[in-house]
Amino acid sequence: MALAIAVALWFVACGAILVFARPLAASLVALPFRLVEGDQGADFYARRLLEVVPFLAVIGAAYAVLIHAVLLPDGRVARFLVARGPWGAALLLAGVAAVFGLAPRYLTGDEPHYVVMIESLWRDGDLDLANQTDRAGLDVPAHTLPSARGGSAYSIHFPGLAILLALPFGVLGLNGVLVAIAALWAVLAVRVRLWVEETGQDSRGLGQAWWLILVFAMPLVAFSGEIYPEVPAALLLALALSRLESERVASRVTVAAAAGALVWLHVRFLALALMLAVAALARLRRGRWWPASAFMASLLLQMAVFWQWYGSPLPWVMYGRTAGGAVGNPAVGALGMLFDQQAGLLVVAPVYLLLGPALAAGWVRNRSRTAWRLALLGSYLGPVVASSSWHGFWSPPARMWVPVVPIIMVSLLEHLPRLASRLARGAALALGCASLAVGCLYVLFPDKRCGVLGEQGSNFFLSLIARATHLPVSLVFPHLQNPTGADIAVASVELCLWLVFTVLVYRRFKARADTAP
Repeated sequence: MALAIAVALWFVACGAILVFARPLAASLVALPFRLVEGDQGADFYARRLLEVVPFLAVIGAAYAVLIHAVLLPDGRVARFLVARGPWGAALLLAGVAAVFGLAPRYLTGDEPHYVVMIESLWRDGDLDLANQTDRAGLDVPAHTLPSARGGSAYSIHFPGLAILLALPFGVLGLNGVLVAIAALWAVLAVRVRLWVEETGQDSRGLGQAWWLILVFAMPLVAFSGEIYPEVPAALLLALALSRLESERVASRVTVAAAAGALVWLHVRFLALALMLAVAALARLRRGRWWPASAFMASLLLQMAVFWQWYGSPLPWVMYGRTAGGAVGNPAVGALGMLFDQQAGLLVVAPVYLLLGPALAAGWVRNRSRTAWRLALLGSYLGPVVASSSWHGFWSPPARMWVPVVPIIMVSLLEHLPRLASRLARGAALALGCASLAVGCLYVLFPDKRCGVLGEQGSNFFLSLIARATHLPVSLVFPHLQNPTGADIAVASVELCLWLVFTVLVYRRFKARADTAP
């Protein structure tokens, strides 16, 4: 009841601001930006915030649930989100995510090209983009290759996302696509929580709070309304790994089918899909033919389609002539994935600093399971860091981490609620709150997710701080998309410190395990 009253008061307050106090609110909102940037641009930010006041109300409701879970971890939130079934939680999160996705913003990066594919599939019944050359002023030919048979042109982007979202587009247009992505994001979040429960962890109390923190932190929250294949890929991975524990033939067919679907989303999921397909056959005494057939049928069908479209069955054929297929420096890519000020995971979500210690603790407690998770992470992240597109180009930060976020979240959720030391709990909570704050910024200002226009690899909010304080922000948050020697040195030192911290945690857990009766 108290939570319902708080949410209702929040809506009333936001409505009052919107209706009765709009000029005053605009002045108050513009004040911090005016102090930083002067009059230029301040009114833009004020209008930007006031456009999404109802949207802020829903965000406030979501964070009210989160605060309620943290301050009162006695099961009352769990009874609402858990005891009434996982789909209640999915419905709540889908509603929040739909508002995230429908907030005023413009399509960025490859999103317009995916929309063109979706529109072509729904309206023309095919993915031939030769007749889509002037849709909303988009330069479609720049992202197409001529068909091997001539007279047609097909996108360099994989068709899986367009196939998945064609029906929602037919029902509600672009808004239908955004709502569908929000629903997939919500199901992913709930699927991860159920997977944690299946591993024997308690999802109530602190476990529930930490789950919500990770869901509403970057990078996951930013992709609740982004038209990219990352969220569907993460959902397929979470589904496959949760079914892999069972030795029933039907469960293994589900794993193989999920692996087969991954290869239709992007070539960088190929190695991950192959590992899942092989794992689907492991420890299966009979009926191996079924999961093998499910995966091979999908893979062979894709090869046949690509042969007809591009004249080659290889899944990377379309990237041979584009920047997305260029090979980069793996060392710089690995450092950038972690510490780049725009795309680095640990910059936009400091709570993932705890990933190394969590994996170290997992290695002590269950070495085989942790080794399997590390192998999956390596099979995906290896090709990513070796590519010049590790930063995701013009897309929200840490995009390339999203497909493996289920593995990372489960590894963290197995250990964060168990922290015994008051100091460790406080430090972890501080990192979680910082991650929530950053996630909230990216939700409130979706048009700032892709950095600073004209300054590749620059974080908008860090650039704002640097201009206001004249502090050398790059000494802590390096630019690694176009790095200098100093940037690489800073990132290398930060990596060493993180690894030392991880080793110390491992030794402490190992000592406890050796002395345990």
